[in-house]
Amino acid sequence: MKKNKTIAYMLAATLLVGGTFVGTKAWFTDTKTSHSDLIITTGNLGIDIIDYEEWFSANKDNEDLTTNGKYFENVKPGEGFGKIVVVENQGTLATKLSVEGGNITDNGILTIKSDHERQLDGEILNPGEKKHFEIGVTLNKDLGNENQGKTFELSDYMTDIIINADQINK
Repeated sequence: MKKNKTIAYMLAATLLVGGTFVGTKAWFTDTKTSHSDLIITTGNLGIDIIDYEEWFSANKDNEDLTTNGKYFENVKPGEGFGKIVVVENQGTLATKLSVEGGNITDNGILTIKSDHERQLDGEILNPGEKKHFEIGVTLNKDLGNENQGKTFELSDYMTDIIINADQINK
């Protein structure tokens, strides 16, 4: 019986010493959190073509000329017409412009002049900025009688002008 008591006391002493050691042992710790609070909104490219004026007659002395802005009737050989086209950067990013099209066919009927490439190709347009170009068309003055009463469309002699906007990476 004495042996059982001794074992019991030893067991109790071991638990008491072991429990004290585990209970008093401490490690210093700290915790912090890094928040993913970044919000990104992309900019945009947005150009618009603004026709400030419809086509206009360069020859104000033709009283017989009738028009509704892009259709002209009673046109005489030698009369000219013009249009100013404005390109505006309505986006939030600067853009570099490039131009395609606007190819002119030498046709003997219309003389067409446009400075769209010179005015726009390679130009940098910041947000809110505008650039313009002009198109001029003249009915050749030495047209023969075979052209009386005929209708001529500019699209038959000049391809569409396509203006591209590319973002600028600095």
